[in-house]
Amino acid sequence: MTFSNSILEEMIETFEVSKGGSKSIKSLIYNLATTGNLVPQIHEETHSPEVLKLMKKDEVLHEIRSGWLNLKLSACAEIYNGNSTSAAEKALMEKHESGFNYIATKDVGYGFQSIEYETGLKIGTEKNNFKIARVNSLLICLEGGSAGKKMGILSKDVAFGNKLFAVVCNEWIQPKFLLMYFLSSKFQIDFRNKISGIIGGISKANFVNMQIPIPPLAEQNRIIDRVESLIAICDALEVAQADQRRFNGLLRSSAIGAVSTAQTPEELQIAWNRIQDNWSDLVRGLDGLDDLRDLILGIAFSGLLTRTSTFPLDEWEPTTLGVLCDVRDGTHDSPKKATIGYPLVTSKNLKKGLVDLEHSYLISESDYQEISKRSRVDNYDVLISMIGTVGQVAIVKDQPEYAIKNVGLIKTGSELLSRFIGYYLVSPQAKSHINIASSGGVQKFLSLGKLRALPIKVPNPQIQEQIVLQLDRLMSVCEELEKNTIQANMLADRFTQSVLANSL
Repeated sequence: MTFSNSILEEMIETFEVSKGGSKSIKSLIYNLATTGNLVPQIHEETHSPEVLKLMKKDEVLHEIRSGWLNLKLSACAEIYNGNSTSAAEKALMEKHESGFNYIATKDVGYGFQSIEYETGLKIGTEKNNFKIARVNSLLICLEGGSAGKKMGILSKDVAFGNKLFAVVCNEWIQPKFLLMYFLSSKFQIDFRNKISGIIGGISKANFVNMQIPIPPLAEQNRIIDRVESLIAICDALEVAQADQRRFNGLLRSSAIGAVSTAQTPEELQIAWNRIQDNWSDLVRGLDGLDDLRDLILGIAFSGLLTRTSTFPLDEWEPTTLGVLCDVRDGTHDSPKKATIGYPLVTSKNLKKGLVDLEHSYLISESDYQEISKRSRVDNYDVLISMIGTVGQVAIVKDQPEYAIKNVGLIKTGSELLSRFIGYYLVSPQAKSHINIASSGGVQKFLSLGKLRALPIKVPNPQIQEQIVLQLDRLMSVCEELEKNTIQANMLADRFTQSVLANSL
């Protein structure tokens, strides 16, 4: 089976929605290329007589591809590693103005990335024992965190370090084809399985005995041409996507600016229409959705969603959270864990507007009753985290049966006010006040006094209801977009893994 250009190009476009999509599709291309699934075979293309001699010595026929061979790397290339150098030798190399450049692992890229030749280190012209890797040699890292990852083909003769192998291909194997195989999932898995030692490296004996698939030279050249054309499409797409992300960012900033500076309902409507007309571009990616949520909440609590001649912004009453509501906090003690009893909710249990009891521990009924004397949680209360990740908010729904620790308790007394305050506490305006009010170094802390002093402007109940209903609708749209984005990423990733697995 081979993949047509049109199918592969369509697949490349699909990976726009997937994190790391370009890297995944390039890996897919290398896998297809080195398993014979990228270009059709031409049966007239055969190996050279030199290679055919090897076939008589060993069982080297490829297990899947007719006309391909499986050979040990030692049969395909000359392999040697470079020289280790001391700090004193490197200091001397810095003084040389001529001779071969000396390169180390840090100067080598990943695959077809360019190699850094001007390292400031030269071995000089005097007679020495440095090993030289010539043009078209393939370098690959053999030790450490970059083992099997950093590699490239030389366009200049160089001296090189001892953590690199130089692989000098025989004339019947193209260095570019071998590099593509080194970048494939099959090679990467085989390489990792042969790594050993504390530092993590591969011995020369293990490396040279690795099996390499070898198609006829003419087929290698056709594969290389095809891969290079597809990688060029990937690279162009990466550039286009980067430009698109920058454009979306500018568009988002412009839209936010237009809304936040609107002075009249008419200007606000024009700015909001612009957002709706460019919705998909504005919210592309999860980061864009977070920006858009903040924009919507910022508009709402600036009074712009409901600003009219009937309900002007200056009729919003400035006050503080402690004046508006009864604000308390939970216990600061650490009750003993119990096998049966009531959950103890802490800051970590407040997630995405809800109370998550999954990772809470149980306390005894007597401890629960003692904590509840001062800070009983009721329906329509609003909870806010006061330590660690400060500012996580949850609205209490239904009659709860749990106690709270290091959590702010805002007793609103009504569903409408709880929803209004719940939205306000995650708005840019409130988050700015909370960030300023929070203290502490490694672990932030919002004191009860500062929580009570948190400023808030409150309109009449009619406007509160309008704001809450509009925010419910707009946040539902954002949530649906987030689900679609996550699902698209998951499908693209699943598709990648499926195709990669089938191409090994």
